[in-house]
Amino acid sequence: MRDGTHIALDIYHPAEEALSALYAVAPYLKDEAELPAVPTFRWRETGPIEWYVERGHAYVLADTRGSGNSEGSWRFFDQHEQHDTYDTIEWIADQSWCTGKVGMIGESYYAIIQWLAAAQDPPHLECIAPFDGLVDLYRDAVYHGGIMSSNFIATWPFTRRANHLLDQPEPLNAESMEYDLMNEVLTHRIDDAWYRRRSVVSQLEQICVPTYSIGTWEGLECCFRGTTAGSRATRTVS
Repeated sequence: MRDGTHIALDIYHPAEEALSALYAVAPYLKDEAELPAVPTFRWRETGPIEWYVERGHAYVLADTRGSGNSEGSWRFFDQHEQHDTYDTIEWIADQSWCTGKVGMIGESYYAIIQWLAAAQDPPHLECIAPFDGLVDLYRDAVYHGGIMSSNFIATWPFTRRANHLLDQPEPLNAESMEYDLMNEVLTHRIDDAWYRRRSVVSQLEQICVPTYSIGTWEGLECCFRGTTAGSRATRTVS
């Protein structure tokens, strides 16, 4: 990345010739992407990688900085993470196995980062397909109408910390383990600069790439509001 941090990623490439590439990134540990579904969670937020690869696309799945096997410190959609998406898109486009055309794909965290990437307008980003991706972190997820969302506060930060425990303890992950996201959102109780730096809502009209925005009623407590707001505001949405 532009600051020298190395990002871990897996490349799925089905042929010798150059192909268009799909790119997904989240702190959800890429090495677990192909684990079997369980009764409480029967889908993969990356989409079925093998389905896209069998149909002639390369697929790049990455760990965000500070998660999985990537270097650095994880800081919940901060500027470093947003810049990493831009830099990775341009890196993918420059590889011999890629035609130079890159699209982004994925659900939830994988979707939110797509909005933030598109707002930066990387030259080789051809399209995005955010599935349940919020655009206003304060209103969509953390404080609904100014009231704290217990669903987000009580669950999500702890699952992220638990994921780091799956790795062997190394200095690489120590700082991310110590990062207290719950303290961040409790400290920032109003829609201040901390949220605005992590939200694309004010930049939606600047997004020009073709956008296929998907939402479900199941995401009403978190992402559905952002999905509909993004659909209304962007100029190239389907």
